[in-house]
Amino acid sequence: MWGTWNGIVPRDAEALRRVATMLRFFGGRGGLLQSEEWEPHTPAVLTRGVFGSRFPNGTHTLYTLVNRAGSALREALIALPEEPRIEEPIGHGEPLVEASSEEATRYFDCYRGVELTPRAAPPPPHARHAGTTGATAAPRVVSLPLEAEGYGCVLGARGAAAASAPPLVAFLRKMAALSATPLQQISATWRYLPQSLVPIAATSTASAPPAGMVAIPAAANFSFVVRGIEIEGDDAHGVDVQYPWESHPQREHAHSLPVAAFYMDKVRVSPNPYRNPNPYPNPNPHPHPNHGQVPRDQRQLLRVPQGHRLHAARPLPLAPAVGGRRRAARCAARDARHLPLAGRGVWVRGRGRGRGRGRVG
Repeated sequence: MWGTWNGIVPRDAEALRRVATMLRFFGGRGGLLQSEEWEPHTPAVLTRGVFGSRFPNGTHTLYTLVNRAGSALREALIALPEEPRIEEPIGHGEPLVEASSEEATRYFDCYRGVELTPRAAPPPPHARHAGTTGATAAPRVVSLPLEAEGYGCVLGARGAAAASAPPLVAFLRKMAALSATPLQQISATWRYLPQSLVPIAATSTASAPPAGMVAIPAAANFSFVVRGIEIEGDDAHGVDVQYPWESHPQREHAHSLPVAAFYMDKVRVSPNPYRNPNPYPNPNPHPHPNHGQVPRDQRQLLRVPQGHRLHAARPLPLAPAVGGRRRAARCAARDARHLPLAGRGVWVRGRGRGRGRGRVG
């Protein structure tokens, strides 16, 4: 995630984890969420303030729900379609009967990981349902609780094989564990993500300075001051790092702390290598004086010609002089322009785009 801080609170993160688990399970290749008969804002959802979609697909029907009623609901009602009936009567003059248990549809609360039991719908006018036809069919519903601003998911699986499939059983078990703690019991307050230093084992103490090192005496009150260079965010959002004496990450750091004695490598440092015309001699010298690396003098360290973009000049190998003219071999014209060479100029052979030959300087 790009940015200076993550504003997701623990409650939102847990809701996202649960919803994502359901979407991944039902949205896989060939999953229910790709149903061509998708019905958004399905009228099968009977409870005011609850919005849902219906995804039928062969032997399964999926309902996804979101509660925007403003409060928790003890039960949200979903109207169910009629169960298929057997076409042939059992005996002479006997009415048609419901489908056998092998073909009956079982319903599951996929958010809480439990099975739901259909029941008769409440009497009108408070209940309305969709997907039923005729007056002889008794309307049925399933009900499930929804948290305030919460989510729900109901799956109807027709047939014993579909309802007891091992992937579905494992998924329901996982969702039961994820939803064991209600979302309202999880904090909705944003807090800094704490940081801590990784402990590093101390090195063994030396009785005398090792070769090439000098002793640095201890300091009882060393003034430690450092500042982050971030250009976005602020201390209120925990930008930069957190040291052990700080309560949260912040950009400005100032603290007085003791520093024990230690040994430091002794290395001579000076700007002379950058002033030397050729501090790094060519390990493979060429008999011709113009062949080899161009000296890394101050003009070659960084050059910004007028009208050009900022870039560091690179050392270029030179080919032997031919016909009194010096040629830069295997280089771009842009690099050859930075050669601090005097005389009649440098001839280059271009490479890549815009190939050609030309005189530079």
